[in-house]
Amino acid sequence: MSFINPSVRDYLTEYLKDALLLEAYHDLPLSAQWAKAVWEQYLKIDGTSASDRSKFAERFIPFAKMLPTISIWKRVVSDPSRVRFFDITFSRRVELLLKWWDATKNAAFIDAGLALLQKSADGFYAGLDDSNLVEMVADIRNRDADEFPHAEELGAALEERLVQLLDGGMKPDALESLWFRIDLYRHELPPSVIEAAYRAVAHEIETMAETVAEIDSETALDEHMQALPKLAERANISKEIVAVAMDAVKQRITVVKERTAEAEEPSFSGATEPERDIFGDAEIKNLFALLA
Repeated sequence: MSFINPSVRDYLTEYLKDALLLEAYHDLPLSAQWAKAVWEQYLKIDGTSASDRSKFAERFIPFAKMLPTISIWKRVVSDPSRVRFFDITFSRRVELLLKWWDATKNAAFIDAGLALLQKSADGFYAGLDDSNLVEMVADIRNRDADEFPHAEELGAALEERLVQLLDGGMKPDALESLWFRIDLYRHELPPSVIEAAYRAVAHEIETMAETVAEIDSETALDEHMQALPKLAERANISKEIVAVAMDAVKQRITVVKERTAEAEEPSFSGATEPERDIFGDAEIKNLFALLA
């Protein structure tokens, strides 16, 4: 059965609103997405107490320790040189671990979160994790240190990962989306994050010619044109530098248009006689022979 079918999905969603049924499942989840879905389904069940939710969340402790080893990617079977999304991002996993900690106050979930954040930076990706990290940094800094004794250590690890993503370079559209989050949580974010966001904008604008040289989509280039002025204004980039970046995008758009026009230009080698179907007496006889 598949949850893609709306009728089946609605039926199973109601069927799985059964605490005893979910609690009877003892196998470890196959992915973080699976664990997240099971947890969220349990929260929808009426009549469960805080104690019930705590006990259910603690069942995920063995799985939580495995999270740093589970990749978010999976190789495409038909083409092993390609990969596809298989699981939720590392930042979403940390977010899930925090929810389990909130339900249990068990330090094992914080330890698992720190292990994820201390793992190689390859597990975090600009455009996927940055906005989530901004929200979590703000969340941690807003928590009462007496109620959340891990705030300083976890907050520092989150900030470090976020700054690393920003310093690694981001596309203009991803930066624009990120700045929207930064504006929402500006008062909760440390100076290191704000400064890294300014550096990311400055770097992207100053290296725009190199960035657009690899882009062959006119739509993507147009999006760069729209994002550039907004980002420059936020980071106080001089008009001269912005003008150079805009010219680089315009020149690239011209090149892409010319290549597209050349590729689409038709060529004619002379008139071609249209093919004619021959349908004579023999064909008519064969046609009606089928009805005999």
